[in-house]
Amino acid sequence: MSDKAKHALHGGAPPFRWASLWEPAKVNHLNGKSYTLPILNLRDQYSINFHLAWLGFFVAFLSW
Repeated sequence: MSDKAKHALHGGAPPFRWASLWEPAKVNHLNGKSYTLPILNLRDQYSINFHLAWLGFFVAFLSW
């Protein structure tokens, strides 16, 4: 059984692909959470939130 068939059968997060780093996020429509984190796509809402979070943590750590 292929990975795509297992994903379709059992649901859940899709398997990792390198292209998911810059493609738009795959979002679960039931709860609004993202399955993937497109770190290299700076136009995506989830990527922007990720980068602002680590930047905020870094600033807070340095100011402490």
